[in-house]
Amino acid sequence: MKIKKENISTIICALIVGFTIVGKVFNSPQVIEQMDKLGFQEELLLLATIEIVALLLYVFPKTFNLGFFLLTAYYGGAIAVNLNSPLDTIPAIVFLTLIWILSYIRRPHLFLPDLVKNKD
Repeated sequence: MKIKKENISTIICALIVGFTIVGKVFNSPQVIEQMDKLGFQEELLLLATIEIVALLLYVFPKTFNLGFFLLTAYYGGAIAVNLNSPLDTIPAIVFLTLIWILSYIRRPHLFLPDLVKNKD
């Protein structure tokens, strides 16, 4: 059984995003501290729910595009919220960069639509 690189990239992305979801759902002390500092401790469950929905949409092929754009918006928002504290911004930047790279591996035509048109 051959495993496709698209499936591997999806699994890796799910693990990356899942890592952040687990911290929120199980009230990791680091997550609680950071959310308290930002004033988002009350919205922790809501943020985890948004992340779960975006990840589920990302994983399924028919809703991949919507999930990709929702994850991009979510982590873009995380970067924007953390801009006043550069050290807290780095994880969101790394996660967003990895999501984009893994999404490119899964669906390159999302980023290069002209490339697909020229092949036909």
